[in-house]
Amino acid sequence: MKTLNAIITLMRPHQWVKNVFLLAPLFFTPAIWNGENLILLMQGFFTFSLLASTIYIFNDLNDVAADRAHPVKKKRPIAAKLITEQAAANAMIALGCITAAFAWFTSADPLWMALLGLYLIINAFYSLYLKHMPLLDVAIVAAGFVIRILAGCALVGLTASSWILICTFFLALFLAFGKRRDDLTKVSNAAKKRPSLRGYNLAFVEGAMVLLAGLSILSYTLYTISPEVIVRLGTDQMFWSAAIVTFGFLRYLQISFVEDKAGSPTMVVLTDKSMQIILLTWLLTCAWLIYGN
Repeated sequence: MKTLNAIITLMRPHQWVKNVFLLAPLFFTPAIWNGENLILLMQGFFTFSLLASTIYIFNDLNDVAADRAHPVKKKRPIAAKLITEQAAANAMIALGCITAAFAWFTSADPLWMALLGLYLIINAFYSLYLKHMPLLDVAIVAAGFVIRILAGCALVGLTASSWILICTFFLALFLAFGKRRDDLTKVSNAAKKRPSLRGYNLAFVEGAMVLLAGLSILSYTLYTISPEVIVRLGTDQMFWSAAIVTFGFLRYLQISFVEDKAGSPTMVVLTDKSMQIILLTWLLTCAWLIYGN
């Protein structure tokens, strides 16, 4: 039972919330909204979740020594010796095989399979090398979210809108820099704990976050008033939701700069009541504007 609990912890199921980005293309394309596509994208969601969990275990196996020197990561199962490295490796291989089978069951579309392979490759190289390279590390994280959007589009036969890709990339970069800020403020002698942090300091990271927040809000606002998007969504009133998005970014900046609690974007979403209210309000507003007419 202890080993099973350790494996589940290694899989980090709370991080699966990131994979809701696969559903975005369907939500923002009312013309193809139906139960069949929703089921297909939910299968895609679980496929990406299993793939991400496989990569998390690989990352923990690769980082076990560094994790044991980290004030928070030392509690991870392998670092804390709650599971042996061999058992974790066996779990990773088994999970990888299950992921491959589930991916094929979901769709044999070449683009879908290629995007899964690309996600696996860049994250494997991220775990081994790329996370130690300043700027490239956050770019890889952001690229992972763009791949999720493209994968969702591939499953339902859509061409991804340039706007949704731009908005996703800026948002993901913003969140990645927020994580770097937390690394800088929470870890003593941070550069030695993570080599890529030698390329960052608080002034740079906070400036980048403010810049990316502005770019994200601007790109989302332009998205809502784009003629192409107005035709696709069937409404010219989506611009109202930009105000909610603005408050969402302001709240996240407040959490990060004032409350110093933005270490994990996923945990912010899962635990911060204000952020949950903002996200729910945005979702309901978008749903009403797109589907309420």
